[in-house]
Formats: sequence, structure tokens, C-alpha cells
Amino acid sequence: MDNLFNQISTLLNISIPQEVMNAFDNPIYMKHKNDYLIRLLSIEEVTEMYLYLNEDVNISEVLPLWTDDSSNYVGVYMFGPQTGKVCFINHEEIDLSPVYPNVHTFIKILSENSESDWYELPTHYPLSKEHTDELQLKQDVQAIKELKNLLKNPELDEDKRTQYLFSIMAITPYTQLDEIIPLLEDSNMWVQERAAEILGFHRYLPAKEKLNWVKEHGQYNGKMAAELALKRIRMELKSLNKKKQ
Repeated sequence: MDNLFNQISTLLNISIPQEVMNAFDNPIYMKHKNDYLIRLLSIEEVTEMYLYLNEDVNISEVLPLWTDDSSNYVGVYMFGPQTGKVCFINHEEIDLSPVYPNVHTFIKILSENSESDWYELPTHYPLSKEHTDELQLKQDVQAIKELKNLLKNPELDEDKRTQYLFSIMAITPYTQLDEIIPLLEDSNMWVQERAAEILGFHRYLPAKEKLNWVKEHGQYNGKMAAELALKRIRMELKSLNKKKQ
């Protein structure tokens, strides 16, 4: 595995964090053909997909390492605020927000769900309300702070801005969900939609009023996402009312 990482570093001129390399100590996960529904990429495939993300999506931080052989990939952030975090790369809709905090967590989930496709795997992000790992929460809050600083760059293009906002929303802890509500008015329809989806996932009651506004006045996909989010919030309210009875 060290040889693969050395080749990647040389060919792509990137430095791979030690914490990422350490996660590959167990050789069972490194087989190109194994018992899982995803496999490790070859050096040629890594290079091809990395260059695609870098040139066509303008994202150079993510290194693809696994594939399901259906044009979907699993990648790892090599540098920047999200270093070490794992994301899915869906060929139908590019969303590079983290789904796992690190490779160790991803491999653990993969080993526990060996017969699942990548889209069926339980994910770490968005975080549940009950999540109590203080160290991880602290790291996520720091990552959010750094991502917000990157958003201040006046030369930031729209695609990269969208990916940064997707990441911020995915790793925002429950206690800071108020900071997502303003994104329901974002002019980017994908950002508006994702904000509604995240707030709906959390069944976040304080977002109800603004979600109602999006349902009536938002962009097409924002309206649909807001309607689904409001349904989830209504379910939450019913649950709370039952508990009070």
C-alpha cells in the first residue's frame, strides 16, 4: 500500500496525510477484488478520476480510492479543512460533503455491511441530535470555521462555493443548525434544496417558518425539499405531543 501512495504522491504531486495511510494497515481492505461491493482503485484509475475532479469540478482536495464499478466512487480529503474525511462521489450528482469523519470509520462501517452498495451504507454525517463525541464535534466546528473563511474569497467560483456549503451543512452539529436557516434563501437552487433537506433530516422546529416560505416562494427543487422537511417536522411535533399526553 505504501507503494500505491508513493506513486499517487509522485504522479499527482500531493502529500497524503499519515493518518490516512495508517488506516490501511489491514491488507484485507486493500484487495482489488474482495468480498465487498466496492473495490480499491488502481493507480491509473485514481489518477484519471482525480484529474476529473480537479479539472471539471475544480476540487483538488479529494482523492478517489474506491469504486463500485458503476461510475461511483469513495474519496478521501487529502488537505484543507476537511483533511481525512471521507465522501461519496455520485456520478449523477456531485456532492463531496463528508459522510464519514475518517477512513477508520468508513472501513468499520464497510466491514459491518459487506453486502451493501455504497448508497445503502449507514453514514456518520449528518450527525444525529444524540451525537456526543466532543472531540469530533470540536474538530467539525473548526472545519466549519475554516470553510467559512474560504467562502470569503472573492475569486471563488460557484461550483466550489456550492461544495463548501454542502460540506458545512453536512457536518453542522445540531446545536448550530440556526446557522443553516439563512441558506434557505440562497440564490443557488442546489444550496437551497440541501439546506431544506438537512433541516428536515434534523426535524428542526425553529426552521418551520422559513421552510414554509421556501415551500411557497422557493425554487422548484427547493419547494419540494421544503415540503418534505415540513412533513418530517410535523411528525416530530406529533411525537412530542404524544409524549406530553
